[in-house]
Amino acid sequence: MLSDNASVILDAVRHYQRIGKWFVTLFLIMPDHIHMLVHVAMARAAEDVGPYLGLSKTIGDFKAYLSKAHHIGFQRNFFDTRIRDAAHYAEKWKYICLNPVARGLVPTPRERPHSLAFDRETGAERPHR
Repeated sequence: MLSDNASVILDAVRHYQRIGKWFVTLFLIMPDHIHMLVHVAMARAAEDVGPYLGLSKTIGDFKAYLSKAHHIGFQRNFFDTRIRDAAHYAEKWKYICLNPVARGLVPTPRERPHSLAFDRETGAERPHR
């Protein structure tokens, strides 16, 4: 269960945020999966692995680190959705925050532990509920 390793996962999210591997605006750990709204620099070319790693490489590196360092298992792939506009962003934010409620884990989104949010303008960690 991922929630058993929540503090380690959230520390890794904060670290990736600090060093600029990605810019997360919302991250939520469910018992068997993770939701996130994340921005990454896209690779300019297949051989370019400098600061522009792209989504697949960034997520793969994140999961590989957690797997090797903390023995946290993940499925091979992930599902992604490109956000089209502000309304789509708001819809996904709401869906993520309500997912623990829909799964019967908590009565309201405010009560869900194991989540982080970062301000879109400043990057500072902030309450998201």
